[in-house]
Amino acid sequence: PLIYEHVMMGGRKMSKSKGRVFTPRDWLEVAPPESLKYFFFRVHPTRHKDFSAESIPRIVEEYDRAERVYYGVERLPDEKAMATMRRSYELSLIGPPPPTMPAQLPYDFAATLLQIYPDLTVERAVEILRRSGHLAREPTELDVRRVAERLQQVRNWLSRYSQAPTITINQSPESVRGELSDSQREALRRVALRLKGRSEWSARELNEVFFSTAREVGLEPPKFFEAAYLALIGRRSGPWLANFVLALGVERAAELMLRAAG
Repeated sequence: PLIYEHVMMGGRKMSKSKGRVFTPRDWLEVAPPESLKYFFFRVHPTRHKDFSAESIPRIVEEYDRAERVYYGVERLPDEKAMATMRRSYELSLIGPPPPTMPAQLPYDFAATLLQIYPDLTVERAVEILRRSGHLAREPTELDVRRVAERLQQVRNWLSRYSQAPTITINQSPESVRGELSDSQREALRRVALRLKGRSEWSARELNEVFFSTAREVGLEPPKFFEAAYLALIGRRSGPWLANFVLALGVERAAELMLRAAG
């Protein structure tokens, strides 16, 4: 038998009388069952397990990463850590592993998509995954089913547990122009023109453009990201910018940046 210590919520023991409880059924409404098994397998059995409902996206991403490592899509520098992660993934599965890695809709990406497009359909989500490089082949039935399940899980999590500010698109990016320096405006202009030069981008490629353009104009990358968030959502911080631009649409993001740059 595997002996486990307490499962904690935010560093405190669960308590039904105090309303501090999170059941397996609660978990299954916001995350796949395999991620719950992986949550137990990923650390030494005799240690306590600690989580919060707000940390579900991070925990699911840990499981998704283990899946990528298992299928050789991602590698770790430590071979022993990779072997442990692969075995933990195997033990977390319900049934045999699929012959090829199923499509992954990242949890945080899904959360961003659903805030921009509340009525997002599974078909539209699959199309965005293909356009953004998250899915480089024709989707299978398993792919479509996984995307549908992830969308519903993220919808549930957003409505019940998310504490992040709601994302709304900046409808008047011109209004933030006075908050931007000359270098920030120039960086936004250059990035926007580069985005308009192509119709398809991956998150990695976008990230490289953001950093290289900031350096070109002598701007610290955090200052560029601050300017981009102001142009796109009217705030100085937000979700991972590359994924957000892909979710919003590269063309639309470029237009908002140009309007903010002047």
